[in-house]
Amino acid sequence: MAQFRIGLAMLSLLLVCESSYSQKWVTASLPKDITIHKITSTQNQFWGVDYGKGLILNSPNGKNDWTINADLGSEYFEKIQFINEKAGFVCGDYGYVYKTTDGGKNWQEISPTIKNRITENFRGDSTKNQEPDGSFAAYYDMYFKNSQQGFVWGFVYNPAKGFRNSYQRLIFETKDGGSSWQPIKETEYEQLKSSYYKEAPKQKKHYSGTYYLNENLLWKAESNNRVQHISRSVDGGKSWQSSKLTDQDLGRFIVRSIVFINENEGYVLAGTLGKEPLKALVFHSLDGGLSWKLIENDWPHLHDAIWVDGRVWVSGRNGFLALSEIG
Repeated sequence: MAQFRIGLAMLSLLLVCESSYSQKWVTASLPKDITIHKITSTQNQFWGVDYGKGLILNSPNGKNDWTINADLGSEYFEKIQFINEKAGFVCGDYGYVYKTTDGGKNWQEISPTIKNRITENFRGDSTKNQEPDGSFAAYYDMYFKNSQQGFVWGFVYNPAKGFRNSYQRLIFETKDGGSSWQPIKETEYEQLKSSYYKEAPKQKKHYSGTYYLNENLLWKAESNNRVQHISRSVDGGKSWQSSKLTDQDLGRFIVRSIVFINENEGYVLAGTLGKEPLKALVFHSLDGGLSWKLIENDWPHLHDAIWVDGRVWVSGRNGFLALSEIG
């Protein structure tokens, strides 16, 4: 009976929720007290990293049956990517990078070497020094174009010296699956990133802040004088046309993801910052991103969104996970 109750807690009924969206949305179920921060998929699996516990989760369908695949204890992971059904990578705070070569059965740390790197979680723990003398590293972007060649991007600072006084950008590239890493100069980063994405399968994918519907149609979010804009390119990034996301005063917010269903219809998924409770901001376009409408919703602050098999999948705070219905 106890196992049955646990199963019910982890597998909630799917609820179809009507809203002013052009389509219906379905809420999916996650294990109790789990929030998916970033989400991705392979042909037969969905993968996610939780928010704050260093967990990797997976599901065969993304709607339910989510289980904890690994507990790596890295606090916050910021990026997860699978090259194929077997090879995957994850990166995040405390300078951690891990890889799997057996479809998530085992994870191996392949973190770049950083002098005096802090690896023990300390932030928010009142029993620990909040200003340790060492190198706190974090990676917020990562992309592997195959199982051997990839890069991570982030920063490092010394808490004892303060963020402003010790902040430095971190960029590393590997060509041997993480066995060794080479530092990349910040002035060379855009060229490096561009060389990777030119070889990427650019179809309904989100890479480093840019959403590719295909090789020619791209969208990216930009802040201009603290006003959020969405820029569109129809020539593969050679030129851009910018449109203001909203004229409303919504306070501070962060754009998390852009997802376009086709060349006309797309969503910008965002979340408020500062004052609690943090809420979702969802913008909808029907003209290719030239104009946007704010969609009313009661969702929490959003973290990520992807397009898989004709559906948009959205993850957010408080264990929120939803997917659009086909048709």
